[in-house]
Amino acid sequence: MPTGGTRGAGLRPEGQLDEKRKHARFVTRMRVWCEGDNVTLFGRVGNLGEGGLFVHTGTPFTQGARARVRLKDLGSGGEVQAHATVVWSRRPGTTFPAGMGLAFEPSDELSEEIRRMLRIEHGNKPGLR
Repeated sequence: MPTGGTRGAGLRPEGQLDEKRKHARFVTRMRVWCEGDNVTLFGRVGNLGEGGLFVHTGTPFTQGARARVRLKDLGSGGEVQAHATVVWSRRPGTTFPAGMGLAFEPSDELSEEIRRMLRIEHGNKPGLR
């Protein structure tokens, strides 16, 4: 079971994080629907960036699973949908929060929608790295 907490961390001790993100991420209070093979979950987004998101959940999908994610757009009230792949997952009982990291499939349209959503929620504040 992968531990750690960053994209591409794979099987590493929890204290050794391997940061590989290309985009800044932002802490958010958004909620998300994640749909995988025969399962749908509703969770809280821990952080969000153009490249992906972290979803708090005690029942994460397995690493490599594909999912469709739906985020509520805080500006219009509509939804932003994307396809993503689980790049790491972590079950409850570790030092770090349980959940999963998902990488969005590349899309210029999606990137622009995510940037717009982040500007609405965070303005021009710098994100986390």
